[in-house]
Amino acid sequence: MLVKIYGLLDLALGINLLFLYWNIFPFSVLIFALPILIKAIYYIKDPSSIVDLVAVIFTILAFLGYFPIFTFVFAFWFLQKGFRSMF
Repeated sequence: MLVKIYGLLDLALGINLLFLYWNIFPFSVLIFALPILIKAIYYIKDPSSIVDLVAVIFTILAFLGYFPIFTFVFAFWFLQKGFRSMF
């Protein structure tokens, strides 16, 4: 059950990160990034959580206006991770 909740958070952040490129719902990115940041810090020994931590940092940078191409990579990271945890 918890895996599906984390998967929904990943999906929501991935979708909102893509929306952030067009400046649609910018503050919702922070709402979904905070639980993923907490999850990444809690499970820091897992390599996937380290990637999540870096991705959340790039998400916060994207919210502040710095939107490099890596942000799209991390958006697709969250999307595929969310879809993978749903099935």
